Amino acid sequence: MHIRTASAAEMLALWGENPDHPSPTARFNCENIESGSATLFVWDRSGVLVGELYLFRSLSDPDFADGKKRAYFCALRIRKNLRGQGLGTALMEHVIAQAAREGFTELTIGVEYSEEANIRLYHRMGFTEPVKDCVFDPCSMDENMKPEAHTGFQLLLKRL
Repeated sequence: MHIRTASAAEMLALWGENPDHPSPTARFNCENIESGSATLFVWDRSGVLVGELYLFRSLSDPDFADGKKRAYFCALRIRKNLRGQGLGTALMEHVIAQAAREGFTELTIGVEYSEEANIRLYHRMGFTEPVKDCVFDPCSMDENMKPEAHTGFQLLLKRL
């Protein structure tokens, strides 16, 4: 099993999306991957993708990612049957190192208030500074390709 970058086409397959008619959020992610504004990092287990994490370099809300010093981690996911084995931690460490190599000095990550296990993981990884409470997700698009309203989550900051 190893960590690597993945293509937009692989992201669509991972999400079970129709490549000819992807959802607005999938389309947004594909456009950002293809333009280099985002990179999808995956855990690859003999050709099967078992985890994912996106590094967005620039977003419409600079509190998340400003394209200069601050980048955003989005959608950390590990298959349920593989959780608790350190894969999420290793994936985050890999992407943190990549962001640092690219010259970013701050990273942000969003977390829902009820996701206690994720909050513990993110705090352990150094995402301890609250930036703001959010009601729009700049990586989740509605049918008009505008950031989708959200029930609420907290944006956390890690300084490198």
